[in-house]
Amino acid sequence: MKKNMVQIVEVVCGVLLMLAPFHLFKVCTAVMDNGMHMGCFYSGKLVVGMGALIVVCGIVMMVKSCKTLHYVLQGVVLVASLACYVLPHRMIEVGHMMEDGWQIGLCGHEEMACNVVFMPFVTKMVVVLVVVSLLGCVFMSLQDQGACKK
Repeated sequence: MKKNMVQIVEVVCGVLLMLAPFHLFKVCTAVMDNGMHMGCFYSGKLVVGMGALIVVCGIVMMVKSCKTLHYVLQGVVLVASLACYVLPHRMIEVGHMMEDGWQIGLCGHEEMACNVVFMPFVTKMVVVLVVVSLLGCVFMSLQDQGACKK
């Protein structure tokens, strides 16, 4: 149990990210006049996908005891969790509403649920995941674990 504490925290955070956008802290799901959803809807889908990826990585790390694999999967968890923050804030643009008909982003109104409840929760989960992922790498480097088995 103690051996897998980092992975357990990652799996729990991943599940919470999967549930957050459409069940716990709902993003806008209404369809606009042009028949498309707002950017926060697609941000919610991104967060669900990244949460699922984090859960899978955590479970694989619990099952497999390969040091190299753990480093790679901790890197995947780190990148996936940072994507949950960077992409909705449009620090890196994905999609364009006018050109593609969709985009990942947040509502322009500061009082909307995606800005008031959803994104602050995601930000907290990202901070926890980044810290835990880095700690996982540190703990892994301190463990005496053999090479990967084929």
